Amino acid sequence: MNIYLFIRNWAEVWAFFIPLSVVWFSKEKIPDSFKPITLYLYIGLALNAISTTMFVYHNKLPDFLFNNNIIYNIHSVIRVTFFSWFLLKTKMFNSNNFFRITLILYAALAIANFIFFDSILEFSTALMLGETVLLIILCTSYFYHAILDDETSRINDPYFLLTAGLLLFEMLNFFVYLFYTPVGDLLDINIKRSIWTVHNFSLVGLCIVMAVTFKKSITRKLNPDE
Repeated sequence: MNIYLFIRNWAEVWAFFIPLSVVWFSKEKIPDSFKPITLYLYIGLALNAISTTMFVYHNKLPDFLFNNNIIYNIHSVIRVTFFSWFLLKTKMFNSNNFFRITLILYAALAIANFIFFDSILEFSTALMLGETVLLIILCTSYFYHAILDDETSRINDPYFLLTAGLLLFEMLNFFVYLFYTPVGDLLDINIKRSIWTVHNFSLVGLCIVMAVTFKKSITRKLNPDE
């Protein structure tokens, strides 16, 4: 067995166990404000387990299970839904209807994209780029409001840390999504897989950030003055 290939191929699955291990084994409960993230972890783990199994064992599965692109499309929508829910629950977005309208517009464009342009059975570059643009806007808006908020201790703030991790993840994957299908289809399959490897390990990084965030949120819960 090639250990590197095993780690790379299953990275989208085992990465989720890093933050989930904090959820499962911490003596203290994760604060309710992180409920959207914990829900995302369970759903994302299930989706990635299905898509990775379809990829790794595609030669042994029926033909109708060969294509896992629909799973990635669904996962993109799930990621937007739960991370937007998390960000809009923070005090930085209180009474801000602009971003709620933006989410409704995203949903309408996503539906229109699959009706008129892309098949849901194909990897949708437009949908993925829509995810990155929307979440980058939300993250940068969070930072703008956080900088204006003198009460926010940004270094130790778990919300700030998670938003920073999400922003880096989405900025990096903007270029992955941009080049994966348009450029990857013109290149050798191994180069295309290398492009997606960037996504896999950036997800590992995001999961590590989520685990640290959960630990910091528990610490803050126990010691509010820190």
